[in-house]
Amino acid sequence: NNGPVVFPGVELSTHQGHVLGLFEIDTPIGTLEDLLASVGISEGARGNGTIMTKASIEETFAEIDHRGGLAIAAHIERWPSGFLETRASRKAKQCIHGSPHLSALEITQPQNLDLWRTGKMRSYPKKYPCIQGSDAHALVDIGRRPTYVKMKEISLRSLRDVFRSDDASMIRFPEELQ
Repeated sequence: NNGPVVFPGVELSTHQGHVLGLFEIDTPIGTLEDLLASVGISEGARGNGTIMTKASIEETFAEIDHRGGLAIAAHIERWPSGFLETRASRKAKQCIHGSPHLSALEITQPQNLDLWRTGKMRSYPKKYPCIQGSDAHALVDIGRRPTYVKMKEISLRSLRDVFRSDDASMIRFPEELQ
């Protein structure tokens, strides 16, 4: 496959930050609709990025994980929607970071990439795979900030394996390839 692959997913706004939920390529739309209902997003509110879930960010991670998806904390250091930039206490942010249902971090400041990957970010000792994303709101923005992932096959299962791997060379940002 030489073209882009689209994993079904959703970005959810919680009071503690934004969350990306990615699912297997053949995931039925009903799974995503069930997820949205479980976190309190009504049918009429779907697609409106200003609507907050009724669930906490940690409950949202768990609901995504429960349905077989990967929960990714979105643009963690961007104000006001990244969990590090919310008004939550440091202890609450540390609990979010330590969630067993959190699969990866989407960062917007690549200079901190190695700190997050190695668990050396001050006050946040858990190691995480990191990605960056385009946060596209228009077709022209797709691919604006790519992440290159070396997978055995194009599947969520393979992406999950990469996220669980200790081999940081399997996920690369463009500046790491130069």
